[in-house]
Amino acid sequence: MDKLVASPLVEFDSVDCSFYVRKSRLSLKKVSVLRGVSFSLCEGEILGIVGHNGAGKSTLLQILGGILTPTGGVLRKKDGLRLSLLSLQLGFAREL
Repeated sequence: MDKLVASPLVEFDSVDCSFYVRKSRLSLKKVSVLRGVSFSLCEGEILGIVGHNGAGKSTLLQILGGILTPTGGVLRKKDGLRLSLLSLQLGFAREL
């Protein structure tokens, strides 16, 4: 019997996210927060995001929740899928 391959609910394909930060009154600096992030999540899978301060964890969750738009790459979500930051369990696990 063939195994059924589940289609991903969410798929990041080389997703980038950049911001412009003001260095002085007349100059802006482009800061890349995420570069080339790729992963896919199927139903029942769990994703853990770990990293140093400023690594882009919150930015990734905001893109996943639809608050931010990636500046590069492709983000695919299954039709009708809606995510909120509460359902993403945004917060801190103190024991980690």
